[in-house]
Amino acid sequence: MELSIEHDPNFGSMNEEELSANWKQAAKSNVNDVVKERQAKIKVFRDLLAQHHIQLRPGDDHQLLGILRSANCDVKKALDVAKEFLEYKIHCTNVLPSTVREMITDNLKRFMVLPHRDKHGRRIIVYKMWDADKYPYKTIMEMFYVLCMMLSREVKTQIAGISLVGDMAGMTRKHVPSTWSDIQTWATFMKGGVPVWFHSIHILNGPWLFEFLYSFAKPLLNDKTKGNVVLHKRADGFKTLHAEIDPQILPEEFGGTAGKLDNSLCLSAALKLDDYFKDLQNSTID
Repeated sequence: MELSIEHDPNFGSMNEEELSANWKQAAKSNVNDVVKERQAKIKVFRDLLAQHHIQLRPGDDHQLLGILRSANCDVKKALDVAKEFLEYKIHCTNVLPSTVREMITDNLKRFMVLPHRDKHGRRIIVYKMWDADKYPYKTIMEMFYVLCMMLSREVKTQIAGISLVGDMAGMTRKHVPSTWSDIQTWATFMKGGVPVWFHSIHILNGPWLFEFLYSFAKPLLNDKTKGNVVLHKRADGFKTLHAEIDPQILPEEFGGTAGKLDNSLCLSAALKLDDYFKDLQNSTID
């Protein structure tokens, strides 16, 4: 369902009451979230998690609803999402916003969660290549974990999802997973390692190195994730990206008119959530 471009700098907002009639309709259309069925599905999901000895945040119905929404409110699929999340979380043990603060601060001009939602209501994360000598691939994935888990709390993002936009110009071997295990971890992240819907994944200026890496990772992705990857041709510049995402909400580095890359607002919001991420560490499966 198409909504409208919306300025929304309230990163991490969990307020169900902020939803307009259009957003409530989008919840039903996009993720099959029907208000009168919601509590019953949450109860069934909680019971199913208990049967599989899965412990999430105690008493957190909002987290359960977020996972359900990421699975189109299908309880059995939501169980799979919960398992994928717990599998991925192993690779982010003790990762908190405060532990990745330096990394995010150093890369405010390379990674950004845009303060505007696109016409579909989606959050947009844009990123460029970073200093791989200072920050190896694993630490960047930890930063993505923090950003995406924060966004997964947002009611509107649970409904509309996220679009990733990556500019691969300048990619070297230091920017990519170095082992088969790392590739598997990346694939787990993309297909459900965080309980949020990656609606589209735009890749710009992908060199042969990216194409080579993607050929290894692609068989590990499910059909839905593979269908969401858009490899833009170098010759098109930003033209095909702008056909999908309005340039008025994109930063200058991506051919837009919304100013320079600056992730300061998102960093400030994330740093308030250390206690939430500590609670996530207690999520387990026996």
